[in-house]
Amino acid sequence: YAEAIEAAYTTAELGPVGLVDALAKIEPHQKCNGEYAALARAIVSSIPARPVMRQLLVDVSTIVDEDLKTGIQRVTRGVLHELLENPPPGFRVEPVYGRNSGGYRYARKYTLEFLGIPDIGLTDAPAEFNPGDLFFILDWNCNVALANRQMLKRLRNKGVRIQFMVYDILPIMMPKYF
Repeated sequence: YAEAIEAAYTTAELGPVGLVDALAKIEPHQKCNGEYAALARAIVSSIPARPVMRQLLVDVSTIVDEDLKTGIQRVTRGVLHELLENPPPGFRVEPVYGRNSGGYRYARKYTLEFLGIPDIGLTDAPAEFNPGDLFFILDWNCNVALANRQMLKRLRNKGVRIQFMVYDILPIMMPKYF
């Protein structure tokens, strides 16, 4: 029992908690605020949160803004509904949306409305991607995917599996027209 307690203290001193404590003791200098922000981003990206379950992040970028209720949007809604109702074993389904300015956010407000649940004050916080997560780019929005190209590469290198839904193979079959 004593050894377990000592081991817990050692881990706390050396792990993420110890890092936070050590950084909190450093006096910030006005001139270095940009460096502290860069350090904070590096720490966040290198110490993954420990989610209870792996996430299946489902990109719904287009229908969050405008759902024309036709074609691809109809498929997107149908697949999203099925995933939310019957999540794959070991995954928590999280709809997300991206912006041309970069980054992805959880689509919590959209998801509540999509499921017919009254607004309970959830916010569309920045999406967190962890090793072992699956990012399913279901909605067709090539501008968002292109704007986030570097982020997608970083996610893949971090251990996030990225899958795109392909809706049409005409560009492959007839590349001269596309």
